[in-house]
Amino acid sequence: MPAAAFIRDATGRYLWANGAYAHPNGRLPGELTGDGPEEAVRDCDVAQARALDPQVLARGRPLRHSLTFTRPSGDPVTADGTPLPPADRSRSLCGRHVCRRHRRGPGTG
Repeated sequence: MPAAAFIRDATGRYLWANGAYAHPNGRLPGELTGDGPEEAVRDCDVAQARALDPQVLARGRPLRHSLTFTRPSGDPVTADGTPLPPADRSRSLCGRHVCRRHRRGPGTG
């Protein structure tokens, strides 16, 4: 499975996301365009996700982090992420997330 990947603008709105990012949240990749994390990623720590963007833009280099969220199936997931600053100073961010831990919920086998 490919790593979940996205590109967001300086306001945090998604410009692009791949299927590995969109599908676990019950969405198609094109459906995320224009959404912020509040609409795009269910049960994500949005405050933490939003706080990372200005840090990456100010530092001008990647910033590793972990976010915990719940998939629509009810399964909790911890994902390691690395938002990357724009190479062209366009104030857009791209990033990727790799699921580090996926624990099945009770009664799901």
